[in-house]
Amino acid sequence: MLRGNSHPAWFAALTASACFIAAQAQSKEDVGAVAGHVICADTQQPARLAHVVLQPVVDRDSPLATGGHPGKPEGIFHLQTVGLDGSFNIAMVPPGHYYVIAEQDGYISPLALFTRAQLNDPDEALKQKIARYMTAISVTAGHTTQADVTLIRGAVIAGTVRFEDGSPGIDAGVQLLRRDDKGKWQTVRTRQLGSHKLGGSDYTDDQGAYRFSGLPAGEYLVRINVELDNVITSYVFSSGGATSFGDGYHLRIYPGDAFRPSDAKPVKLEDGESETSVDVDIPLSKLYTLSGTVMRPDSELPANAAHISLVFADDGEELTSTDVSNDTGTFRFDFVPGGNYILRATKIANVERTEVSYGEYSVPPTHTETKVLTKYGDVSMPLELTGDRSAVLVQATQTGRQ
Repeated sequence: MLRGNSHPAWFAALTASACFIAAQAQSKEDVGAVAGHVICADTQQPARLAHVVLQPVVDRDSPLATGGHPGKPEGIFHLQTVGLDGSFNIAMVPPGHYYVIAEQDGYISPLALFTRAQLNDPDEALKQKIARYMTAISVTAGHTTQADVTLIRGAVIAGTVRFEDGSPGIDAGVQLLRRDDKGKWQTVRTRQLGSHKLGGSDYTDDQGAYRFSGLPAGEYLVRINVELDNVITSYVFSSGGATSFGDGYHLRIYPGDAFRPSDAKPVKLEDGESETSVDVDIPLSKLYTLSGTVMRPDSELPANAAHISLVFADDGEELTSTDVSNDTGTFRFDFVPGGNYILRATKIANVERTEVSYGEYSVPPTHTETKVLTKYGDVSMPLELTGDRSAVLVQATQTGRQ
């Protein structure tokens, strides 16, 4: 994961298909324009410096039309920044049917409500919802289509992350989950297209505080990620450069001293409501270290590769995981809540590792290529954790193949 001093590469690939508003040589007679104003519904004032983008009403060619990966590029687009009087003007628009989408911090973004696939094939109930949050227009060649957009103030969830001793949880990763129509918790889109915030995640400030605004009505969960990142940077004294945040050990914590969604306390909000005391406490006295070694079958030699996960014994939900990535075969969980678990070791193998350079000045400078020499069978074992525990021995089985 990268958190550097420049917007990530995907920021340029905003929303709409590659053919939409393509950079083609077209005369003014072949295209139209869209002009209008963006107004805040709660203040009836201009939505100054908001951002506007057009989306085709139907786009079967979009890579996301059939539920593709949400990080896949969709094209290159220029957002229109709303003027101080609330006006915008988008030129050189090919004829067609579009939604005018406006975004501003604190207000509900249609992009947090609808997927491309839903816009392509909405049912009657969804059509009504779309009409509330998006303005549909038709653009004809040689004409300027007028479109006024109203932004609806969203809900707010805010709180503070603290350790048990009262010190703030600084720079802790914060994710927001929302219960979908099927009752499942899904990650909420909290970044707007024109946001100057960097990266794809939110983090607490120096007081351990976090805040999400512009949320549509719904039921939410806050998830805190306590992470031990593997950080590599290209600068120390200079004012900028590249920084890589590699995957390290992490533990997810929810409000209510919970470590899984089923035990957590959700928050239900309507449009415009605020809940500003969704605090998360990190219970240091209830977190323990767990370490051990993965051994080859019928051998005193360690297996130098494996994926180790801890799952709750009662429902099989994963708490956290780590990897064996050294020749000693050792693994370590740095903070684990006490409880009953199943320790699972998968992908157990004896491997040969080679560090391959990415090139001069690259961050990170190398990546590891792995050649599997011998595969071993998976292992599951019950584990009760009531305090710090070390020297856990995981013996691989001989069911793998050479």
